[in-house]
Amino acid sequence: MKKYLIGLLVGLFSTTFALYSRENPTGFAPLFFGPNALQIPDLLDGRTKSHLEAHVAGDAFYHYNNKDWTSDIFLQLHIPLFTERVNLTLWMPALEWHKSVPEPYAGDVYISTDMMVVKEFRFCPSFTLRSMLKTASGEHTDVKRFYDSPGYCFDLSTGKSFYFNKGYLHYEDRQNANVELRLSGTIGFLCWQTTEAAQNDAVYYGLQISLYSKHLQLTQNWSGYYGWEDYGDQPMAIKTKIGFPIKAFQPYFYYQYGLKDYPFHQFRVGLSYQWDILKKVNKG
Repeated sequence: MKKYLIGLLVGLFSTTFALYSRENPTGFAPLFFGPNALQIPDLLDGRTKSHLEAHVAGDAFYHYNNKDWTSDIFLQLHIPLFTERVNLTLWMPALEWHKSVPEPYAGDVYISTDMMVVKEFRFCPSFTLRSMLKTASGEHTDVKRFYDSPGYCFDLSTGKSFYFNKGYLHYEDRQNANVELRLSGTIGFLCWQTTEAAQNDAVYYGLQISLYSKHLQLTQNWSGYYGWEDYGDQPMAIKTKIGFPIKAFQPYFYYQYGLKDYPFHQFRVGLSYQWDILKKVNKG
């Protein structure tokens, strides 16, 4: 009986707080800030990285309404932690430029732990849990470039691959496949502090389809999150990425179009490099 009473009280408090938040929105939402303040996180596809993977990229964001540009240098690193089933991932806009600030400035650092809890086999999809932290290291809250507040996210992604070789469909033969088609989805919880005494909570979601071959990698997804203030905090976007693997390197192009509460076109040109660090560690 006590557990039911506590659950009822928590539910009533959450509902009351949500109604209060909708009536008194803080405006700490992606619609009113720069494009890197709290982007829609990139989706996982139910897997983790088997190689150390480093990315460096340049971004250009065009604001639909203000008709101005933001640019940045983006860095990302995926590190397998002694096994391909656990990754430490770090990323940030290392430097950002906008006309409202005379000098380039640093963005927020994101850190996540990605754990594959179920490995894919034949008819069973893989499942990966991610725990993500956003720091409050970004600068120039005064001109709405970044939030001066922390945030965090938990999500579960799942995915299943289908492999094609000489016109035949396979479920496990990844090594000999000419083409891999992967379907994946993500659901999670995203939260960020809005004032000293309040925070905004959001449901995070996404669907993704990817096509991989020896010389081409193509990914298309639809994703977003749904905050409870209902005031600029429900961004939704579609993202397209095309890459061209060349041994351990992969130059790639990326485009994002904001459908709601994210009024930007994003264009990215990047380069990634993979290193089989687990093989190196095991040999050592």
